[in-house]
Amino acid sequence: MKRLLSLFLALATACATAQRKESIGVDVYEADAAAPAPQRSLPEGCRQLGRSEPLDQMESERGIDDPYKKERREVAGKGGNVLLVLSERTVTRPNLDCPSGDNSADCLRSAQSWYRVSFEQYLCAPEAVAELRRLPPPSQAGGITLLLSPPKKAAIPKSPPAEPKTATRTPAELKTKVLDMMREKVATEVILAYVRGQRLSRKMSAEEIIDWTKSGIPDAVIEAAASR
Repeated sequence: MKRLLSLFLALATACATAQRKESIGVDVYEADAAAPAPQRSLPEGCRQLGRSEPLDQMESERGIDDPYKKERREVAGKGGNVLLVLSERTVTRPNLDCPSGDNSADCLRSAQSWYRVSFEQYLCAPEAVAELRRLPPPSQAGGITLLLSPPKKAAIPKSPPAEPKTATRTPAELKTKVLDMMREKVATEVILAYVRGQRLSRKMSAEEIIDWTKSGIPDAVIEAAASR
């Protein structure tokens, strides 16, 4: 038996229940029309009865309960039991009021995307029907759940380049740098900005603060260093 790929999804449970109540007896599955034929083939034991011409369909039409009732009845009228919906998105206009990826019925009803849709009608043996029904259930709620191709892996965002780490200095090393800048007549505001960007290996002691003051270092610079 051919190996089924995961491009087919059954209707949500609510829809399937509605089908049985109407005694139509036709299951609906969906596949990407653009996928290669082997990737959307039904299992052995399914015989194609017919195929419709493509039509354009708005996404809101797909969000109602049992959107393919007419097509299911046509399959049943030919003695079939499986309807395969081949669809391809042609225009993407998401409903901006809904979160991205929300395929709930309410969001589908108000979405404005368009699809090119055609239908294939099949008569499948009981074993093939059972195989189709063993497909994983849809992960979203709604009248019909769409997964037209395997989900793409989310791109892993690149980490921003790491900022260069500021070298850790001892209070004595920082004092030497400050005094060097003072001898070169660097403005106090610039020295202050430099000190605020430094990392000290430990907090300054009271003796070191007194020593800095005796060396003529401005109070604002000492205060900034003491807070490191």
